[in-house]
Amino acid sequence: GGGGGGGVAADADDAGAAAATGTGTGGGETKTTTTTNAFAVMMAASSGSPKSAAAGGGKGKGGKGMSGGSVVVGGATSNDAKAPQAPASAPWTRGLVDAALDPARSDGVLFFDDEIVVMRDKYPKASTHLLVLARDQTLAAGPTALTKAHAPLLTRMLAAGRKAAAEEAARARPGGIDTTTRMNTPPGSDVFKLGFHAKPSMPCLHLHVISQDLRGVGMKTRRHWSSFATGFFKLAREGMPLPVGWDPEEEEREMKMARLSCHKCGDGPFATFPKLTEHVSACDVAAAGERVDF
Repeated sequence: GGGGGGGVAADADDAGAAAATGTGTGGGETKTTTTTNAFAVMMAASSGSPKSAAAGGGKGKGGKGMSGGSVVVGGATSNDAKAPQAPASAPWTRGLVDAALDPARSDGVLFFDDEIVVMRDKYPKASTHLLVLARDQTLAAGPTALTKAHAPLLTRMLAAGRKAAAEEAARARPGGIDTTTRMNTPPGSDVFKLGFHAKPSMPCLHLHVISQDLRGVGMKTRRHWSSFATGFFKLAREGMPLPVGWDPEEEEREMKMARLSCHKCGDGPFATFPKLTEHVSACDVAAAGERVDF
């Protein structure tokens, strides 16, 4: 599921930790880096001036569709698409921006064309955790940058996310889509939510597609949990009001104060994160969300 095949982190905490310990997002040789103040870097990055970068150039693997093969966009390969422009930022904060600009060179990419990229999250917070990136870098600020004119783009992102989720969830099961094997997967792994964080921690508009077991290898902290199991995670849908009407700063404040409660049955609050996850793993209440077709 979301844990395999590499990918890019969509959380600044995850990406910052990798940078501080000298691990990159693309695998290969480990390099020692200098630990920096993550908050200061992010603030500096947010005020940087735009830079341009070419998309899809040079060596690297070709674009792949969700079932394999080259991607064709309007009769031309995806590498022929016009390169979007990227804002300047610190290297470890640019994981999603770089993937949007040059998906052919990015790990974990399942599909891309001239508008979107579908990929696995490098630090999955559930058994299946995908990201749908918008390649338009004028939307780098996140969902608050969306306007009514972006409604068709949002519809495309949702459709691509649902298709990829169905394929990834089926692939994650031992024996493929054989229904007899589903008992071996975490409860909620076939139920998904698609949405945005009210205040994204990394630039580049990205839609999370996440199964509702919320028991991925990257789900390690209270903040991780609260960012997906509270109102901080804003469900996306066709026809949702654009521009969005929430205050990112206020939403983040409320998320930080949220109590640890089960997202399925509402039980809690739990005193510690381990106690919460122990409960969630055993909870047999059906998770809310969308069921995908296998």
